Amino acid sequence: MAGATTPNINRIITELSTIAHNHLSNPFFGFGPISDLNASNNSMMPIIWLEPDNSTLKNTVSGFRSANISFKLYCLDKINKGDSNFQYLMSDMFQLGAEVAAQVRESASLRTLFIGFDLSEHQVEPMMRGTDEDLNGYIFHLKFQVPIIYTPCNNPISPLSPFIIRPTPGPTGNQGNQGNIGIGSQGPQGNQGLIGVTGSQGPSSGGTGSGSQGPQGFQGNQGLIGSNGTQGFKGNQGFQGPTGPGNNFTTISFTLDQSILATMSSYPYAIPSLPAPGIGYAWQVISCAVAYVFNTFDYSWSQIQIMPVGGFIGNSYQYFFTMGEVGASYIVTGIPSFSTTSAYPNIIENEGLQVQTDSDDGSGGDATVTFYITLIKITL
Repeated sequence: MAGATTPNINRIITELSTIAHNHLSNPFFGFGPISDLNASNNSMMPIIWLEPDNSTLKNTVSGFRSANISFKLYCLDKINKGDSNFQYLMSDMFQLGAEVAAQVRESASLRTLFIGFDLSEHQVEPMMRGTDEDLNGYIFHLKFQVPIIYTPCNNPISPLSPFIIRPTPGPTGNQGNQGNIGIGSQGPQGNQGLIGVTGSQGPSSGGTGSGSQGPQGFQGNQGLIGSNGTQGFKGNQGFQGPTGPGNNFTTISFTLDQSILATMSSYPYAIPSLPAPGIGYAWQVISCAVAYVFNTFDYSWSQIQIMPVGGFIGNSYQYFFTMGEVGASYIVTGIPSFSTTSAYPNIIENEGLQVQTDSDDGSGGDATVTFYITLIKITL
């Protein structure tokens, strides 16, 4: 069922076989349980033998995304009678295993298929007279990360039940019109009050003099105030539009130093303030920048990527930064990811976010890097 470009265990075995056959020591390569090595009665020395070891599937809310595949790589040779070559044999077999591991780490064939080689420490144990043929050498425990490209949508299994698709919320409705404000008409003005009674004329004195003026008449009573007009009708309340989305934007910043940045490819840094957001939600980075503060030496890696926890370097990132001027401090903005695939999603339900470099540092870098990230919690 696997095509020529399907990442699987067989690709790893084929790559190791190719490396062994191209080694100048011309070792014999075999695969299977180590007990089969005795049964083969092989006389070609040295021997590179590959045996499957315990492996795991990484499960996430969105499904199985990767498998951690482990092998035991035996590098063995036959000791002379009297153990005269024991010292050189053990030294040569350790060197042979280290050379194979170094070649696997840089394999273009595996990288093309997005098969990752674990860059952390690998256990190496001696094997002395471990077979019927009195073979000695070392066992190298190698670990690979193989992407799982099959989902319920594209695997070679007929669907057992229909899938549930969450509908997308409809657009927000327009706000209703404002009702009219009622205004009553002005009531009529009251009638003018009556004019007071005129005082009586004063008596006339004899002669030519005028009589004195009578007193001022009293002022008439105030006229009645007209009644108020009827209150106008109040317009109906307009329909209220649905509530728009809340402000879910979050802005964070944090600073990392040499103790984390030196091995951030092998050990990605899970951002403590951005844990899994919960079922039905996911983090999406909106914008970001980093401030690189140079000290004595630059790091040897060239990129930092922001991605969901459990993502793949170079495939699952939401943003990445390319390092700038050598031997200087600077601030650089991130570049977003423009495409992805179902095998390497850069938005994953209920997963936190992590930062990861494209390789571990090999130059003793000691700069600090401060991250400034704006993101939103989206509803799936």
